This record gives sequence, C-alpha cells and structure tokens, in this order.
Amino acid sequence: MKNVTITLLFITQTFSVKSQSVLDSVRRLNSNEFRNDIAIRELIDSFAYYADRTKAQRQAALFVENGTLEIYRSEPDTSKPIVVLKGRKELEEAFKGLEKYNMTFHLNGQNSIKFGDDTTGIVQCLAHHIFFEDGKRILLTEAIRYYDTYTRQNNQWLFVKRKLIIDWEDKRLSTP
Repeated sequence: MKNVTITLLFITQTFSVKSQSVLDSVRRLNSNEFRNDIAIRELIDSFAYYADRTKAQRQAALFVENGTLEIYRSEPDTSKPIVVLKGRKELEEAFKGLEKYNMTFHLNGQNSIKFGDDTTGIVQCLAHHIFFEDGKRILLTEAIRYYDTYTRQNNQWLFVKRKLIIDWEDKRLSTP
C-alpha cells in the first residue's frame, strides 16, 4: 500500500510542476502580445478559409495594398521564386485560379510567430485539391510552408509578404 501512495504522490507532484511551468509561460505573455498572436492566427486561418471558399477578393484584402506573394519549389535562400505576385489586384486574379478545382481544403498546422521590429511567422499547411482529369477524380495534396511578414494597419493585421514553399506534392486517383 505504501508503494501506491508514494507513486500517486509522485504523479501528483509531477503534474503540479508541469502545470506550474505552463502557468508561468502564460503569465509571461503580456495581454497585448497574446491578443496580437491570436489576431495573426486569425489572419492565417482566414487566408486558408477564403481560399477554400474561392473568395479571391477577400483573400487578397488580407494583404497590404502592395503586398507580395512569392511561390518557391525549394528554400528561398537557395532558389528563385517560380511566381511573384505583387499588389492586391494581381493577387486577386491569381487567387481566382483556385476556381479550377472542384473542391479545396487547406489545413493549417504548426506555426510560430515572432514579434519585433518586423513581425514574422512560419506556417505549415496541407492543401488538398480535388479536380477531374480525363474523366477521373484526382486528389492533389501539397505540403506548404509559408514564411510571412506581417504589419498592423488601422488595428488590423495584414500580410506584407508571404513566401509559399511547396515542400512536396502527391497526385493520385481519388474515390469519394
């Protein structure tokens, strides 16, 4: 019986220590930084949502007026972009290209936001595109990473620049 009691006491103490370190981490985030972090995450999720709902104008409006989207097939440090889009009009026209798919689903995953003189972030996303090719239903899945730069204008966070890196693609027949 003593072993059980000691074990339970140890487990309780372990959880207590872990909970305390989580609380300390939460306390370190000042409320302003926390609100900004949430607002930027909403910006990131809105980009994916508008892509999936083919709302190109709203998606483009998430950028500053002269915002930029660069698309890469490998790391930006070691390659040149395959596409560069600048300004909301150009972005909107490009985003309309998603209309060629019967359905899309962008699932945002891990992200990291760093506040400073330039607020930046790294976002990971799995993008699923369903379309028909030669009468067959196709699923195109892309693992995407975004290197973002954000700014705040009129109390709203916007993208200044998004570097979209396609890490890999998988194209296959799909059955519903």
